[in-house]
Amino acid sequence: MSDSKALDLPRLRQNCPDWTIDIHAELDSTNRHARDEAARYQTPAVIVAESQTAGRGRGRNIWRSHAGSLTFSILIEPQQYGISATETPLLSLITAAVVRETVVSLQLTSSADYQLKWPNDLYLRNRKLSGILLEQTGSQPPRLVIGIGLNVNNSTAGMPDEIRESAVSLIDLAGSPLDRTAILSQLLLTMQRALEDEAFRQQMFPRMWQRDHLLDGQLVTIEAGSGNDEQFLMGRCEGIDETGALILRDHLTTHRIVSGVVKQWTD
Repeated sequence: MSDSKALDLPRLRQNCPDWTIDIHAELDSTNRHARDEAARYQTPAVIVAESQTAGRGRGRNIWRSHAGSLTFSILIEPQQYGISATETPLLSLITAAVVRETVVSLQLTSSADYQLKWPNDLYLRNRKLSGILLEQTGSQPPRLVIGIGLNVNNSTAGMPDEIRESAVSLIDLAGSPLDRTAILSQLLLTMQRALEDEAFRQQMFPRMWQRDHLLDGQLVTIEAGSGNDEQFLMGRCEGIDETGALILRDHLTTHRIVSGVVKQWTD
């Protein structure tokens, strides 16, 4: 695969003709930009930043953006695809499955090395490869922002010490730079198919999550709620149900968790 210092916009538009594609040299946050400017984009749209200065993850987490990564936000109208408001939370899990499908297609290693982590992460050999963050916009009709960070050509050798041991990048596996334009093109086309083809979407979820989930059988601590309602739950993960909820069993009961932040997990 060829290396590219910058994404090839003409090739992206040729590969993904149904998408509005907007590339920026730098943004504070692609999700913030997509939320604030949602009304001016024809959907589906993708907003890409070669550098992101204030990226965010789920909860209080931040997403560090380094040169060579893919940092972008997808903007869609779920109702265009017949996806109801009650189904919207599933798009986080579906998007993670789309990212996994994309990187598995690169054939860099066994598909078993890529595992999904509820509710929105992709891991490679127990290190974080990609994170996802969904946010609603205030526009009408309702639009949804899906922020994605994927480590591609940003080797862990150049990452800060505090995340070097917990993160991984595709270049660390491949040994040489990858074609980010081709990877982004494939991801957008797979995402488009997942949105438009309900049978394909159902094939990806819940099967992939039930087969390739990192937390199954692990002792997991979850931070659920916020403010005065914040609570920590700990139990053995028994998988993901058909609605996308995490099933956690402690010595008293079984918890069905629809939203939360995974704080830690152990065997």
